[in-house]
Amino acid sequence: MRTIFILFFTLLCTYNINAQSYRSMNEFGTDAIAYMRYNFVDRKAQYINQPLSKLLGDYELGLVFYPSETYPYKTTETVRIYGAVLKYPTPPQYKGPYGVLMIYFKTPHLPWWDTFNSMLDTDDDAEWAEKLKNCIVSDIELEIGPFGPN
Repeated sequence: MRTIFILFFTLLCTYNINAQSYRSMNEFGTDAIAYMRYNFVDRKAQYINQPLSKLLGDYELGLVFYPSETYPYKTTETVRIYGAVLKYPTPPQYKGPYGVLMIYFKTPHLPWWDTFNSMLDTDDDAEWAEKLKNCIVSDIELEIGPFGPN
């Protein structure tokens, strides 16, 4: 009986370890939504309380990165960066619908204007990622399009 219990426990532990393994985009074919859902939403515990750089190190879809500002949207020093929107380019090899990862940060949040004004090119996704790489992730959500005006 003890041997059966040990065997069952070992199998259960092995299953849980394998269930949490990262899977590359190649395993999902052209389904970017399934890739994002599995790796970054279903497995978000791997990234919560970790720096954003850990998530970005795993992300394979090509970087389109926008920081999110706190309300109110005013040009004051009190506006903070509370998160980021991580998108991917829309090449034809990815099937629809389109998705984005909403990544939220723990406080303290970086000041929007100080960060923005310290950049060489505010349209550079890689520079935004570099500026925010040490922000600690508090939550991750997947938003599925269409986006914009209907």
